Amino acid sequence: METFSFIVANLGLVAAFVYIARKKEFLSFLYNGKWMLTWLAIGIITLMDELTSIYYAPFEAFRFIGIKAIFYIALTSVLIRFLSTRMVEIGEILEKNNIRGGGVYSFSYLVLGPTFSFVAISSILVDYILTATISTVSAVENGTYFLGMGPEIKFFLKFGVIGLITGLNIIGIKENAKFTFLIFVFAAFVLINLLVGGAANLDSNSITIIGNSFHSFSADFIGQNPFIAYENLIIGIGSCILAYSGIESVLQTASLVKDWKQIRKAYLFLALTVGIVTPLIALFALSSGVNLSSHETDLIPTFASKVNGHFFGIIVGILASITLI
Repeated sequence: METFSFIVANLGLVAAFVYIARKKEFLSFLYNGKWMLTWLAIGIITLMDELTSIYYAPFEAFRFIGIKAIFYIALTSVLIRFLSTRMVEIGEILEKNNIRGGGVYSFSYLVLGPTFSFVAISSILVDYILTATISTVSAVENGTYFLGMGPEIKFFLKFGVIGLITGLNIIGIKENAKFTFLIFVFAAFVLINLLVGGAANLDSNSITIIGNSFHSFSADFIGQNPFIAYENLIIGIGSCILAYSGIESVLQTASLVKDWKQIRKAYLFLALTVGIVTPLIALFALSSGVNLSSHETDLIPTFASKVNGHFFGIIVGILASITLI
């Protein structure tokens, strides 16, 4: 049954990508003398941004709130999907005011003025710098997990990562979208096989851990003072929000698409992909029985090795480095 599930999942992906690749201009097209991106292209770019979080967010959430992170990550995904509908609304409002791109900064400037827009762009700047830093470190740690490299080599590799991404951004968004799509194809096959392996390896111990997680999660609200319950909710979601960092990227690429309706399609695409994949991977990894305290920076590759073998763990480690970069 497990082998059959792997075959069906992989054949389904092959069929889907063949169908997509046969469509003309499925990533970019020329419009009024300017290269524009499709909803799929901007969706994939943001998906890669969000997908990086699965390699460190589950453990970081576990670090702060314990095993109930399994259900808080799922709850946070629902919240993010609601917020994405507000992002679509902002995109429509900006377009009707002849403003393309800029995202939260442009919207805050439009409705609240320059002072609040300065606060908005400052917060985004801090967030992006921290995300780039964490992602770079996590990329090197995950990618070199099986190689036994020393800290000195890792240090220089991290600077190399920054240089590589600088070059990738310089070559332009059209080529960037093509490169990202190729990574997306690789990531889709790896992560689908990881999910199938995780589901196939669920055992009684995993079910017990999931049950304990739900009990701990529900205890934050059942029988609690409303103010305490609200405090628990904020702490729980705040501990898991890192799992979906980058959601605003679609809105910020509004100047690269034909209209705001493409933004809506991209957010729907994200809801049906990373919005489902991230909570499931977190559930399988945190309930897998892996010694979490010993695998702070390499939880997902370690989990992959456990469910699909050592070689597959290496592949997941490589994917972690590529997507995080």
